[in-house]
Amino acid sequence: MSTIMMAQYRRNSYALTFLVLAVLFSSLVLSVSTTGVVSVAQTQGQGATRLADVSPSIYNWGITGRPNMSEPFTVWANVTDDDLDLANVSVYVNGPNTTIHELMSYNGSLYVEDLDALLDAGTYDIYVTATDLANNTRVSRHEYIELQMETTTVVDPNITMPYVVASSLCIGLVACIVAYLYRQRQLAGST
Repeated sequence: MSTIMMAQYRRNSYALTFLVLAVLFSSLVLSVSTTGVVSVAQTQGQGATRLADVSPSIYNWGITGRPNMSEPFTVWANVTDDDLDLANVSVYVNGPNTTIHELMSYNGSLYVEDLDALLDAGTYDIYVTATDLANNTRVSRHEYIELQMETTTVVDPNITMPYVVASSLCIGLVACIVAYLYRQRQLAGST
């Protein structure tokens, strides 16, 4: 073979290789986009399982910190959505004189929210909700926190001091009278 023919053969083989790769790539792209079209068609079809009807999944959630000790705490949740249209994840806290609804932020692996300390004694209901763009909502299990406040009696010295002083003076006076009478008996018995 001459060098001219070899050069044409190489050019043709490169072109053929490029053409084969282009066909493979386009078929891959078309299959991916066709899958997307099929899933859109499934969501609009009748009688078919619709991805838009699938609620987000709350796999697990929890509380870190000690909310039952009236300290700030963090609520975390592991939430996913099969149709990838998760709109928001929220934490709710309901209790005595308290209603909290906070949107949780995604930290790369979990949804988290830092909350202030619970202040009033009583039972608090804490739960997480996840909502997608189709307004499908999943509600987690409810966690109940019992907050008991320590009862401390506040002593006002302006009110209690007169009573304490007066009662102490009365007890001292009674003790002095009893001691005087005892002494008088002792002296009368010795004469």
